[in-house]
Amino acid sequence: MKITESPQKRRAFEILGNRCRGCGETDRRLLETSHISRDGKKQRKKNPDVERWVVEHPEKAKKKVWLLCANCHRIYDYYREDWDEYTKQKKPSLNQSQEVRK
Repeated sequence: MKITESPQKRRAFEILGNRCRGCGETDRRLLETSHISRDGKKQRKKNPDVERWVVEHPEKAKKKVWLLCANCHRIYDYYREDWDEYTKQKKPSLNQSQEVRK
């Protein structure tokens, strides 16, 4: 069974860089949106369709939402304080071009 991806989701992922912010994973089946400031519940009440919001507000979205693979998303949610250290150990080159927000 082939799972298709909506054009909106494809565009949202392009805006957000098409790769996991933590490890660099590019398999889109594994990527998820993650709210940087952990206010996802509040944001979903205002905008339940995150991908649509990203497409409609790309500049705001780049400051509020990341793409993370499922593994990095769990690590970020659980070990947020250690995120900088984790990304340095996982892929040092990622930190050179991306600002990691706390």
